[in-house]
Amino acid sequence: MITSDIRPPLSTPVPDDDLIFLIAGHRDRGSFAESRRAAVDTLVGMLAETGVNTLDFQSILDFGCGCGRILAGWEGSLGPDTELHGCDINEQLVRFCQESLKHALVVQSNYLPPLPYTDHKFDLIYANSVYTHLVLSAMLSWTGEITRIVKPGGIAVITMQGSYYAAELAKVSKEGSRILAERGYYIYLRGKPEDTWLGANNYLAFATPDFMRRIFAGFDLIRAFPGVSHGPTHLAAFQDVLIFRRAEP
Repeated sequence: MITSDIRPPLSTPVPDDDLIFLIAGHRDRGSFAESRRAAVDTLVGMLAETGVNTLDFQSILDFGCGCGRILAGWEGSLGPDTELHGCDINEQLVRFCQESLKHALVVQSNYLPPLPYTDHKFDLIYANSVYTHLVLSAMLSWTGEITRIVKPGGIAVITMQGSYYAAELAKVSKEGSRILAERGYYIYLRGKPEDTWLGANNYLAFATPDFMRRIFAGFDLIRAFPGVSHGPTHLAAFQDVLIFRRAEP
């Protein structure tokens, strides 16, 4: 792969401060701009450690792409025939991607499946800081949809608030920490349901790798990068990064 110091600048413009705040919780445009290519480099490096070469992929989906932070970072890092796709539930974020990203196809999705893609379309699907905000029923529904649209032998990369954030949960909810330890999953809501919406950042989902392995039936968990030992990264801060491979038929 070409090293970052000699690659040309990204052609995608940096979103305005409000869009950055909506997905990242800050308004530091310089930090956001730097993280775009750095996030892709982190993801590519983690996949390489599992023996996966992203240059072999024909189709990639950024599930919950936001304003295209990671999509932008793929520029110049893929084969010439690789299709790059993105989807998100926020109309404003999708519009920015559609107007600004020339190397990706981005569509608006709903809170629940389906997505407008054919069965077994993608070699790689990654969900960065998406499962971290899903209630359990949505998490199960989207896992089924990922199973449908990823190719047999394809890769799904899921980030979760796991090993590092479990200690943070214990500080705000002893009951939540107990449930997480017993069930492997817990959702913590900051504020009241009527003051937010499903999928918003106010919903904080915590899960263990073992729980995620169970719900990703039909996949093999080929590598877990615990956030407590492998963070922070530009990809997902201190979140756990779980790499699954879809079982062959």
